Amino acid sequence: MKCKFLLIALAALMILLCSCGQKQEQRPERKPLQTLPERITESKLNYGKIETGTVPGDYVYGSTTNYVLIKYHIPSGTATWVCQDPFCSHDYHCPFRVPGHRYAAIGNILYYAKEIDGQWRLRSYDGESMKIEEILISDGVLSRLFSYNYYLYFSELEVEDHNIIGTVIYRLDTQTGTTDVIDCDDPYATIHAIEAGRIVWERGDKYFSTDLNGEDKRGYTPVLQREWGNYVYTWALDANGEYVRLSRRDRSTNQEIVIAQDIDWFYFYGDKVLYWKRTDTPRYVTSDAGKQIKDEWGGNVYVMNSDGSDAHLLCHVEEFCYGYMNPISCGDWVGIISQNYYPDENDWSGASLALTDMLMVNVVTDEYKLIKFNSYE
Repeated sequence: MKCKFLLIALAALMILLCSCGQKQEQRPERKPLQTLPERITESKLNYGKIETGTVPGDYVYGSTTNYVLIKYHIPSGTATWVCQDPFCSHDYHCPFRVPGHRYAAIGNILYYAKEIDGQWRLRSYDGESMKIEEILISDGVLSRLFSYNYYLYFSELEVEDHNIIGTVIYRLDTQTGTTDVIDCDDPYATIHAIEAGRIVWERGDKYFSTDLNGEDKRGYTPVLQREWGNYVYTWALDANGEYVRLSRRDRSTNQEIVIAQDIDWFYFYGDKVLYWKRTDTPRYVTSDAGKQIKDEWGGNVYVMNSDGSDAHLLCHVEEFCYGYMNPISCGDWVGIISQNYYPDENDWSGASLALTDMLMVNVVTDEYKLIKFNSYE
């Protein structure tokens, strides 16, 4: 009994300490757009080198299938809940249940938007110190968080009589705390992605891209084309809708080369391309719960430079079954979701599919580690 009271007291103390350090600002003032300072942590856009726009750190963040946040500590190869409340069931009522596109990371700092007490709030969480700070309170609805270098981009939907009347895109300089408004000349467009120094905008089923200031507007095809630095990448599909060929066209010379063939899934990261090859005979991997998982890629991850050179096997992990790419990576580390079944006593079959294991690969050093996390414990 004494132990239980001690845990309650410690939990209350943590909440009190977090709330004391919170900064509360109303919706940011629309300040004039300024030129971005040079703070890119990777190579610049020249000679075919492509910046990642990511800040180094020790943590990568992910979530369960019901959007409860998890943090993966790369040096130790361990994972824990972001929520540290010992009495929380980490379900739909967890304070760190944040749907996709409403969180983004810059180094060790996680930024997330959540509706609390009837108002949308932007908050930050430090993976190392576990400190929470409230950055601003919105008059509208916050969504679509993206990070690039030390800048956080987020959308604010302006609502009137329960109807969306416009979208404002803000850029927060996380080092100075100042904000700018990014204007792409379309009040209903929102950010779809940020790729190699350019913003991809989305409005319904229409897409276009601009530079980081909302200027230099270009057309964009999200399915079969990707702008990356001075190059445009396109890929061809076979009759089954599977990727078979990846090509690259130089904007300045209009010259096009084929950089890869007979590949399956692939992912751009900086001036590297991670990719998978489908095996002739699928294998079956035994999960932690004793179930068989079908794997068509052989537990292999390949990497090459963005011009197709130095293509090689980055790693083979016997327990790895490709799930999908994690949208939040860190420095040179890229997170790849791995499928697994974990025992679940509340499930009739005794096990549930969990997409919470993370294969961390380093695109520069070829290091890798599989970090497991059982969300049912």
